[in-house]
Amino acid sequence: VSYVRSLAGQGHLFNEYHWGGYFEWQAPAVQEFIDPRSDIFVERGVMADYLKAVSATDTFAILDRYQIRYAILMQGSPAAYLLSHSPQWRRSYADRLAVGFERVQTGR
Repeated sequence: VSYVRSLAGQGHLFNEYHWGGYFEWQAPAVQEFIDPRSDIFVERGVMADYLKAVSATDTFAILDRYQIRYAILMQGSPAAYLLSHSPQWRRSYADRLAVGFERVQTGR
């Protein structure tokens, strides 16, 4: 949670669905992507985008569309594997359950 709290005010966070409510409670200043209020996210199409992104289907386009700067994912997940092999993302956190990534800033 301390890693997630440190991201407050720095950009949007793509997070695992089941961690969203906890992050909202423990780090309310962080702009998380999704939480367990499924009905809201299904209705707006965010759940479908989330499912594509975490399964490594169109992940980069979805992260771009939502202007995601950070991601915190399950160790070994398809999306974590993809980001770990992308030059546009760098690992900024890891523990036994989660891995965090930050988008590499370009000079644009």
